[in-house]
Amino acid sequence: MKKGQPLFIIDQTPYIAAVDAAKAQVATARATLSTAQLNLEGKEKLYEQKMIGEFDLRRARHAREEAAAQLESAQAELASARTNLEYTTICSPVDGRISTFDFLEGELVDPSVEIPIATVAANSHIYTYFSLSEKLFTDLFKEYGCSSSSELISKLPPVTLYTTWDEEFPLKGRIDAISGSADTSTGAVLLRASFDNPSEVFRNGSNGYIEFSSVKHGVFVIPQDAAIHIQDKYFVFRVIEGKAVSTEIWVLPSADGQHYVVTSGLNDGDMIIAEKADMVSEGMAIAQK
Repeated sequence: MKKGQPLFIIDQTPYIAAVDAAKAQVATARATLSTAQLNLEGKEKLYEQKMIGEFDLRRARHAREEAAAQLESAQAELASARTNLEYTTICSPVDGRISTFDFLEGELVDPSVEIPIATVAANSHIYTYFSLSEKLFTDLFKEYGCSSSSELISKLPPVTLYTTWDEEFPLKGRIDAISGSADTSTGAVLLRASFDNPSEVFRNGSNGYIEFSSVKHGVFVIPQDAAIHIQDKYFVFRVIEGKAVSTEIWVLPSADGQHYVVTSGLNDGDMIIAEKADMVSEGMAIAQK
């Protein structure tokens, strides 16, 4: 499907009739203007010969101006009618692939219909949209030392796109747009990443998820099996003098499914239970190897 290629033609009969009627109005208005012009020229000669008064001359000028205005109005109506007729031929806005049709030939289509007749998607280059919490978004500014969204966009690394079945898309993308406002209900900020998609594996409306790297300093990475999640809190068991002691930790909300990034609650040298923490109880004796 090429840009500008006709896709559908809506019944043109009433629109063609409207164009023809507008053309007739223009022709009538032109004739009226021509008559008014000739009448004005005659009145001007008679006025020069002092055979009519100024009132008659002014009335002829007014008639000519009125006829000119009627012609302009008729021409505007004709232009509008032609535009409406052009709208009956629906053309592709972009190069791309067309979806299946949601209407059959002969079905009624009017501006109140919310379902599109069809969708043309340019899938060779795609945009993906995802959101970050306000805290994560603010952390990115701090991490990359940015003072504006445009500066952050220029510094963010390439991103990776995955299908919903965890297959990695072979081409990297770039974050190229950040929303100027946050979601009023969640506080999330919308970002957009663009990818070349020559194979058209992803189509308009496809789902997936985005992964991009983020460098954190002064944090600990622990197995998820080492932490217990209770409501909105996370706990690990430290080994102190041979016994298990529960300790609250704070983790980043994003995770890879296998690890937690601990930002607070642990110190260098702490020993924790690294697996099956849900089977450990407070004060349990721990044999160290």
